[in-house]
Amino acid sequence: LFISIHCNAAVNSSADGFETFFLSRARTDDSRAVEMLENSVIDFDEGGETDSQDFQGNVLSFLLADIAQNIYLERSSSLAVAIQESIAGSFTESSSRGVKQAGFYVLRGALMPSVLVEIAFISNPDEERMLQSLDFRLASAEAIVDAILEFAEQ
Repeated sequence: LFISIHCNAAVNSSADGFETFFLSRARTDDSRAVEMLENSVIDFDEGGETDSQDFQGNVLSFLLADIAQNIYLERSSSLAVAIQESIAGSFTESSSRGVKQAGFYVLRGALMPSVLVEIAFISNPDEERMLQSLDFRLASAEAIVDAILEFAEQ
């Protein structure tokens, strides 16, 4: 399994909650916005040496990755649902933003079930405080591990 754990961000500082993505074309404006933000950091991670077209619109690259990933699509979707439900069970006061699909660069090369988890909004002052709490981070990790164990039993 490949699980990428992130802190979400939005221009609107009241945006809140958690969401889980698996690889596919983004289907909503919200998913496309998150995808663009996440993918935009690749230039920084790789020293600005990447060809931005490779992850921001090169249809051929996306299609080839999509074909390779297709065998794992159903399993990735199931894993995303298990993680989302587990986090929702652990954090009943937080907003579940649901399971979504997007073409995240980090998921494209994973030839295994893979998901990206946005655990909370760092741009929301209340959720930023939660993210600073070791208890919150440990509870988030436990919820993800519980989902992995449930997924493995299937």
